[in-house]
Amino acid sequence: MDKHDFSGIEVSAEELIVAVEREGRTVPLECFANDAPGHQALLRFLRGAGHPVRVCMESTGVYGLDLALVLARAGIEVMVANPRATRHFATAMMQRSKNDRLDAWVLMEFAKRMPFQAWAPPRTVVLQLHALSRRLEALKDTRATNTTPADPSGHHLREDHCSFGPSSRAEPEECSRFPGWSVAPLLLPRRSGV
Repeated sequence: MDKHDFSGIEVSAEELIVAVEREGRTVPLECFANDAPGHQALLRFLRGAGHPVRVCMESTGVYGLDLALVLARAGIEVMVANPRATRHFATAMMQRSKNDRLDAWVLMEFAKRMPFQAWAPPRTVVLQLHALSRRLEALKDTRATNTTPADPSGHHLREDHCSFGPSSRAEPEECSRFPGWSVAPLLLPRRSGV
């Protein structure tokens, strides 16, 4: 069996706090920006010792998805743990305090001591839907700050005008990246939780 290094990553909107154990020794905590350049710097840091690394991070929704995808595509084993499980683990280790630096250390210990359950990236269509959802949120933010929220192609986008499938209308550039997805006048019913 290969010898693994272990890492715990505490993810927030702006920052990644990383705890690593290499060859049985804990390395001082490192911080990286939670953006594309920060993810690349983190990859270089994790690969620094030349051993395979197992990373544990909590499920944090949108803040951790991009990082988990980058790590998985780079061949690093990732476990996305349930926050409740890691909290109970911390309590069992007599860690009653909670802060980002301590959480990174707890996640590293969780990766080391608990059965490792590798994370499977979502299917492409799910990632496309996620990207579309992010774009719609950005457009809603734009609409909230501007009086005329038209996109560059001249179409006025509304969250209730999304459809799946081909459309005879010209598509905005940001939607044309996803084959089979288009913006067309289709009124979707508004229901809470959908």
